[in-house]
This record gives sequence, structure tokens and C-alpha cells, in this order.
Amino acid sequence: MMALLCLPRLPPLLLLCLYHQIYVSGADVQSVEAVGPSQPICAIVGGETLFSCHLNPPVSAVEMEVFWKTEHQIYLVHLYDNGTEYDDKPDEQYKGRTKMIKKDIANGGVAVSLTNLTRSDAGRYMCAFRTRDMDSYAEFELQVAGASACDLEKERDTLQKEKGDLIKARDNLQKEKDTFQKEKGDLIKTRDNLQKEKDTLQKEKGDLIKERDTLQKEKGDLIKERDTLQKDKGDLLIKAAKDSLQKDKGDLLIKAAKVMVILDPDTAHPELLLSEGGRRVRRTYTEQTLPDTPKRFTYLWPCVLGSEGFTSGRHYWEVQPLQEGTWWHVGVAAESVNRKEDFTWSPEGGVWAVWGWNGQYWALTSPKTPLSPREKPLKLGVYLDYEGGRLSLYNADSMELLYSFPQAPFTQRLFPYFHLWGEAELRLV
Repeated sequence: MMALLCLPRLPPLLLLCLYHQIYVSGADVQSVEAVGPSQPICAIVGGETLFSCHLNPPVSAVEMEVFWKTEHQIYLVHLYDNGTEYDDKPDEQYKGRTKMIKKDIANGGVAVSLTNLTRSDAGRYMCAFRTRDMDSYAEFELQVAGASACDLEKERDTLQKEKGDLIKARDNLQKEKDTFQKEKGDLIKTRDNLQKEKDTLQKEKGDLIKERDTLQKEKGDLIKERDTLQKDKGDLLIKAAKDSLQKDKGDLLIKAAKVMVILDPDTAHPELLLSEGGRRVRRTYTEQTLPDTPKRFTYLWPCVLGSEGFTSGRHYWEVQPLQEGTWWHVGVAAESVNRKEDFTWSPEGGVWAVWGWNGQYWALTSPKTPLSPREKPLKLGVYLDYEGGRLSLYNADSMELLYSFPQAPFTQRLFPYFHLWGEAELRLV
């Protein structure tokens, strides 16, 4: 646009054609489009909502003009232009009610929150991105209703998701059934082979008895020594087979029920620092300034929960402690666990977990149960069978069972639970 101001005086029609040529050529260089919410946004009277949109393909919007308006551009809601927000520009009914979120603006992602909603805010809106070479916008709809209407909408979405989860669970159970059928056939074959081997050993034993009766005492001593070695060999074979079956069982658990756990930042204690993807957490000695919501742990103990809770099914995830000389809890917690006051580290307090500290381990029962793993677990496997009322923790590398809590029916939604102290750091793998 500045280049047009410096052109010599030209006839108006020629000047208009030249402007159009410059504008179109710029748009061809970088063709992007604005993308907004694909479904109507449902919000509650008196509450808050978020208008988010982004550019596709992703490009930086830091130096762009970005604004939100109502349909037909009647009222301006919020204005951002090349790094500056103009709080005095929006129309009167939107002043002081908006706040722009720019953490992903370098990738073309922006959002604006609108607070103190009224029914008159309902309607169609647009978000727009504009430069000298581009002008793209996306339209979307805001529905403002009482809490009951929005709750019904959310309940419908929840039921749809639960339906999908049940279908997946059914398919997984069918696969597990097929696997068990195959395993049953293999065990039958193994049993038959062992029976043949037993018959052979019985015959060999008879032959050895006859030979023992005819041989000297020295031969008899050698036979006894051989029988001892044979027993030791059998014990070693049985132990190897047992270890192999334990490992196979662990692999089946992981294959049938492994889930990706993402940490919920809204529950994290202010002394816990979460990674950007929510797969790593570190305890610090400096409290962050965070909103004190009902979900957040704010008492002495630095805890955080997973973002997804479970009310059915079988689920497995793995956790890796990253710091020596610190202590941690890993397991699950009930949705009702006390987040503002002290609570008991046991199932009675809504926690099923294992405690690790300086190479020592306890199950958080009442009283605590000391654990003695064969080797130090570098990764922990957590297996939750909700309908079976069972929580078990494993050495994720060897699938050695560390502890399985006594079977009891679960009655609440359960969340992955992590508690860190000292300079502890945990990573989900």
C-alpha cells in the first residue's frame, strides 16, 4: 500500500487496475485460509467462552492484523495489529470483556476469550487475518443458554465417546479371547509332550532300577548323583518356563490395555513443572502463580493427576523415575481425593500407589507393605482392571509383579496419580 502512495499521478482507472494486480500477485505467493470452530460453541449465561482460529497451512501471524467481529462486521469484538492490541477500539458492549491468547501466534494460532456472557451475545461471529497480500476469515456460531442446555450437549458428547470406547473394548476383548484360545491349544500340546516325556522317564527309571540291582555300590552312588543333577535340571527348566510365562503375560497386558497418559495441568500443584506435551513432570522449590481451582492440589504434598479418568475397562501405562535419591508415589487416585487438605496415603484416602525412596519400595496400604523386588525397577508399569477391582504395579522391563492391591470394587472415577518430593522427576514412556 505504501508503494501506491509514491506512484506519480495516474488516471483513477489505471491506478485501480495496478492496485488489483499488486494485491492478487501477493496472495498467490502465500495462499492460506482462516479456520475457525467447526461446530457451534455452547456457553452458559454469566460464564466465559473461547473463540479460537488458526491459519492453514500454519504461518506466523505476529505481524498481521487479526480481529474478531460479529456477523456482517457490524460490531468489533477485539483487534490486534502487528504486535499491538487496541483495547479502545472494540464496540462498547465488548470493552473490558475480552483477552487475547497469543502463545501459538507464531504458527498462526490465536484465540480470544469473552467473559460475562449474556443471551444477547449469541449469534454468528467471524475471525479474520489480514495483510497487504492476504485477507481471509472464518465464521462460526455462539449459542448462549442456561447451564442445563449446555450440560445436555456435553452429556450427549460424553455418551457418544463412551459408546466408541465400549466398541473398542469389545473388539479388544475379542482379540484377547482369540489369543487365549491359541494359548490354550499350545498348553494342551505342551501337556501331551510332557506326558510323553514322563512316560519315557518312567521307563528309564525302571531300567535304571534294574541296572542298580546288578551294579556295584560305586555305580549306585553315581546313579544317585545323576538323579540329583536331573532334579536340579528340572528345577531350572521349571523356573525358566515360569519366567517366560510371566513375561508373556506382561506383554499381553501391555498389548491389550496400553494407553497414553497426559498430565492435567489444571490439577498440578504450584511446585510442579510440567513439560509442554504433558508427559514429564519435575518438582521445584519455587511455587508458580496458578489459579486456585477446585481441581488443583494446593496443600503441602506436590501431586498431579492424569487428564483422563477411568470408570471401566483395563488400562496400562509406564512411568520412568529420572532422579536418584528422591521419592515419589505412582499409581491411581479417586476423583474425590482431597486436594486442599491432608489425606491418607492408602486406599482409605482414595490412593492406590507404590512409594519409591532411595532404592526402597513400599505399597501404600494401611500400614505400608515393604516390597523386595529381585532387581531395581527402572520403569514402572501400572495395570488397572476397573471391573475386576484390581490395581497392580510391575517392573516394566522384566514384568516382575511388584504389588497387587487386594481385590475390591471401585466406585469412583480413577485417575493416574503422581506425587513427587525433593528434586524428583518422572517421565511417562
